[in-house]
Amino acid sequence: MRRLGANNIQQLVHKGDVDGEGLLLKIRQMLGLEPQITKLDVSEEAQETTQRPVKPDKIAPAKEKKGKFSVLVVEDNPDNMVTVRAILQNEYRVLEAADGKEGLKIALTERPDLVLLDMSLPEMDGHTVVQEIREDASTRHIPVIALTAHAMKGDREKFIEAGCDDYISKPIEAEHILRKLEEWLKR
Repeated sequence: MRRLGANNIQQLVHKGDVDGEGLLLKIRQMLGLEPQITKLDVSEEAQETTQRPVKPDKIAPAKEKKGKFSVLVVEDNPDNMVTVRAILQNEYRVLEAADGKEGLKIALTERPDLVLLDMSLPEMDGHTVVQEIREDASTRHIPVIALTAHAMKGDREKFIEAGCDDYISKPIEAEHILRKLEEWLKR
């Protein structure tokens, strides 16, 4: 919640973790129709960040965030992008693309340390993007992790066969994604 609070996220509701009345209460609290029952415990630094608008990184110069690994997130769903950005932005330099074509262009020009790739994308699907990344000598070494809602038996193997190095299923779990990125970036 500290990391999310730094991004102006005030409530977090996990699917299935709240009943209908609880969800309505949280919505009423967000609209100011009900008093907040608990306060978000965030550091002074995070509170300062919350008080001024935060502009997400699109493609920040490498010097600006020197020392951090860069992660390209190719995701067309704005809610998923906000979630991934909130999870990663304090640990990594986050590059963003909303479709496959833009993601491939950024991968080829910026050469990030890792790519999180949604497989169902507009303009160019994830299978095509990862194949193009693998065909280019300057990017074929970059770990590509499929980020997808497809969680049926055999999907992981299909994505690995397409050229991805690993697979993370949605909905996105913060600890799981951080652990997976750390594992691949250590290699």
